[in-house]
Amino acid sequence: MWNCWDDAAANWGDWRFPDDDDEELARDIGSYCDRLNLIDNFNEAASLGRLYGDGYILLDIKDGKAINEPVDMGRIKSVEIAGIVDRDELRPDPSFGYRNPKTYYLNVELDAPQFDGVSRGFSTIHRDRVLRFPGKRLRSYQLQRNQGNNDSVVQSLFNGFSIYMQSFTSVSTMLSDANLFVYMLNGLSQLAKEGKADQLISRFAALQMSMSNLKGLAIDKDNEAVDYLARNFGGIDKILERVENFFLAETGYPRTKLFNHSGANSLSESGKTDERLWANLVASYQRNIWAGPRRRVSELITAAKDGPDYGGRVLFGWQSLIQLSDKEKAEIAKLEAETAAILAELPESDRPNAHMDTADDERIQGSSKNAEGSASAGGGNIELSEATIAALEEKVTAHNEAHPEKGKQATVGILKKVWRRGAGTYSASPRRTAKSRSQWAMGRVNAYLYLLRNGKPKNRNYTTDNDLLPAGHSRSSRKDELPFEDGEWDAIANDVGSQPVVEEVLSAIDEAVGEEFPEAS
Repeated sequence: MWNCWDDAAANWGDWRFPDDDDEELARDIGSYCDRLNLIDNFNEAASLGRLYGDGYILLDIKDGKAINEPVDMGRIKSVEIAGIVDRDELRPDPSFGYRNPKTYYLNVELDAPQFDGVSRGFSTIHRDRVLRFPGKRLRSYQLQRNQGNNDSVVQSLFNGFSIYMQSFTSVSTMLSDANLFVYMLNGLSQLAKEGKADQLISRFAALQMSMSNLKGLAIDKDNEAVDYLARNFGGIDKILERVENFFLAETGYPRTKLFNHSGANSLSESGKTDERLWANLVASYQRNIWAGPRRRVSELITAAKDGPDYGGRVLFGWQSLIQLSDKEKAEIAKLEAETAAILAELPESDRPNAHMDTADDERIQGSSKNAEGSASAGGGNIELSEATIAALEEKVTAHNEAHPEKGKQATVGILKKVWRRGAGTYSASPRRTAKSRSQWAMGRVNAYLYLLRNGKPKNRNYTTDNDLLPAGHSRSSRKDELPFEDGEWDAIANDVGSQPVVEEVLSAIDEAVGEEFPEAS
């Protein structure tokens, strides 16, 4: 039951430095903590706190000040661990209140130079030099009644544990008498009335001897009989389950941790519910009990002359107990890919976090192969790779065969403009969900074709390509009429194969990113 802090220590997490991106800082502060054996000391102090109400780590801070004075952060040479004590060895000074005492009375001798000459029970240590690990926190008026100490977690669950143990002891006694032996003798009551107890005792002794010698009873077939009365214990399992639930409620622990079984609760059959409950319990313990001492230690270490040279903020994160399995990771990767394909068809203005700034290394300006404005409705020719053009040709052919009506026809030239717009938004998007620029751009092409054949988009906010729709389309924003007759569409479609082949899509963007993006098939 006491492995809450063990798991908290095993999932210590990492250090973060928002004011400096030097990776060596985390290594340096981690090395300092290892020198202090900090995690094990946290674990030991936490154990004392939960058992006795309060556990403390006393710090030997070499700042030239006495132990009853506040720490001078600008003069810290080094930080050491002076000792680990419980509530009997360190008690709060009530002069400034019990809730947040300014000093503590020492009732222990410590083997540290700074603590030489300490008078047990009379010398005080300033709270700056103490890390406190409470057990069960008490309210202010309760602290006053308890001499400033918090309570042991054992005390808080003792009543529940007592009831739990008494219940099982009582059930054990009942089960030992589950089958009651009955001896029947004709005229037994009459013999008792006549005062012939000696005859009865003599007969009982003979029966006992027969059981010892014959391993069975020798009785009169006609006048004596033996039987067992079985008791009914139906419903006792339900009573014990309720007692168990009461004890669990007192501890706050999941059933699998305390009793090593999931119980009858269907939510816990697989153990997943209890696993999450335990992870939340440990995370709460880290956040509420360990976070303060850990933050204080980081401040002291970075201020020490022998610590890492860093004057900014120090943050930290705890590692979660819940880790994904390889199968779960694969399932999430599949969902992400499916989500990326859906989001790629949305206009950039409607995508998640579209309002956020793009990272500096993703702000790409234009393409060296295609002039600025070439993707506009009146823009010139756009050069794309052979594979991309082939994919667009295939989409044009399939679309026009299925939708030959006027105002719904597509051309490779228009789809190239849509594709290049999509490729451009890939660079501008702060949170790309597609795996490649080509996939992102082709998703926009699919969204355009959907709008072209259905007369309206999947998402009503998708209006950014309305200027590329044919003039006869209901949502077209073009003012000009088609520059050719209906019969010329086939000739245009047959002529797209003569378009020049280029080596890459948006080569300047690809070079800036530093890798080739796979083309859509």
